Amino acid sequence: MSGEHEHHESCGCGCGCGDNTPLDTELARRWREAPDDEAVCPCSGVDKGAVKAAIAAGAYTAPLVKAMTGVGREAGCRQRRECSADLEVLVALYAGERVSFC
Repeated sequence: MSGEHEHHESCGCGCGCGDNTPLDTELARRWREAPDDEAVCPCSGVDKGAVKAAIAAGAYTAPLVKAMTGVGREAGCRQRRECSADLEVLVALYAGERVSFC
C-alpha cells in the first residue's frame, strides 16, 4: 500500500476512490450504534466484531473483508444482498478511519 499508484474514481483497484457510501443514513447510524456481537451475516456466523477485526488486520475493502470472514459466502446464504449492503457500510465506517489513499 505504497500510494505510488494514482487512484481515481474508476480505478478498480478496490481502494475506495469515488466511494460514495453515505455515512449519514439510518443504516450507518444503526451499525455505528450496534454492539460488536450484532450479526452481519447470520448464515456464516459473522458479526460486527469479526468485520472490525478483519479491517484492523488490513482488509480495507468489502471484497477483502468477505475473503477474510466469509460474509455472504455460504452456499445457502439467503441474505446475500442484505449482508453486502451491511458490509459496505461497515467498511465505510471503520476502514475509512484507517486508510486514505486518495
